[in-house]
Amino acid sequence: MTTFRRLLAPLVIVAAAVIAAFCLAVRATGNWGGAGWSTQSVYDDASFLLVAGLALGGVLVAGADNAIGRTVGATFGLVGAVSLAGTGVVAHRRWLTAGGMSSPAKNLDNLRLLAVVLAGCAILAAVVSLLVVARARVLVANPVAMIVAVAVVMCLPLLLGVAAGSGRSTATGAHLAVYGVAWGIAVALVGSGPRPVAWAATSVVVAHATLLATDATPIIPAPNRLLGVAFAVVAVLIAWVTRRQRRVTLPDRPGPMTN
Repeated sequence: MTTFRRLLAPLVIVAAAVIAAFCLAVRATGNWGGAGWSTQSVYDDASFLLVAGLALGGVLVAGADNAIGRTVGATFGLVGAVSLAGTGVVAHRRWLTAGGMSSPAKNLDNLRLLAVVLAGCAILAAVVSLLVVARARVLVANPVAMIVAVAVVMCLPLLLGVAAGSGRSTATGAHLAVYGVAWGIAVALVGSGPRPVAWAATSVVVAHATLLATDATPIIPAPNRLLGVAFAVVAVLIAWVTRRQRRVTLPDRPGPMTN
């Protein structure tokens, strides 16, 4: 494997993180929301955590000298990127509705465009991370963990969206995009990956869930967020209990640098 090919995937992941950080940093201008919220944003603290995780994933993939190490980095990248993609989709609508139709941000069009850019670069990073995981071939099939992961994808958005009122279906879809799919993937990786991969996936879910539980203004209103967080924690624990071990060959070091 040439140096360029080995570094291409982490470069794409890190570049996506840089672009995502820029998208999150741009704030609304003008009398947004009718209260002059010129310094506020629809993005929550967890969004910035996900960007940091995405960047960390790219760095780990670049620095790893074996398949497990690359999969650990790709785990941070994959879970973070999937959630960021959902965040971009949700933000595209939230920028329009959060400020109210009577007091939109002056730069509303730019903000919504950046939300699309955020979703797009996150999807690219997710695809690249998934390719890294697939190429490493260190995962072990775990039917129980897969069933639990599917349950997370299907049930977590419903639990988080309980009592969301007339916008219940919209809230459920938003929770699916930001939390359900990403955390389901993390649960699957906990149950099917080597121990370092399982710890990486667990750390992403725990950090994201902690911010969801403690943030006063998450990107999506979640009246029963603690119920959803508890469900996710139980799912991760089940995945740990059902883990299957196998030996993984590690001498997958890159060869001499070539042009």
